[in-house]
Amino acid sequence: MLVVGSSGDYFDVADTVVRMRDYLPEEVTAEAKRVARDRPTGRLREADAPFPGSTARSPVARSIDASTARGPLRIDARGTEALRFGEEIIDLRALTQLVDPSQARAVGHALHDAALHLLEPGLPLAELLDRIEARLDARGLAVLSQRARDDEHPGALARPRRFEIAAALNRLRSVRMEPLEPTSC
Repeated sequence: MLVVGSSGDYFDVADTVVRMRDYLPEEVTAEAKRVARDRPTGRLREADAPFPGSTARSPVARSIDASTARGPLRIDARGTEALRFGEEIIDLRALTQLVDPSQARAVGHALHDAALHLLEPGLPLAELLDRIEARLDARGLAVLSQRARDDEHPGALARPRRFEIAAALNRLRSVRMEPLEPTSC
């Protein structure tokens, strides 16, 4: 999506053109295409092909470690701005959808659980997030707790979205990713 004001420079390549009139959207693609035909931009093509595809990544399970030098697991939220994950502090400040420390804490436990039970070599990050969500859907937040039974709520956790889990994983300094085959856009 491209938003421009008072410019027809992209009419010739636009799939849909929407004009705002008195704060109301109005679809004007046909009119824009006529303008583009009558007044060519003369713009030079800068690339022969679309952007290259992104490379899928697979997290390495052993690089997601919440243990400390003393051994035991250490996962704790510092409000919604930081997550203590083993020896590391994960910066969560830009994750504005985390509204309670219980969500941040659950993010840490989801990462730990994924490294123990869900990750396998070559598993793309997107599929890992699917597996985390499926596990939470099937068993609830109790699956993330060391203390809660399957039929009870762990109390100190609230379910985060997959996006915050992925963002926290991307901010975990120790995590190692293996590149997979490129995908096309």
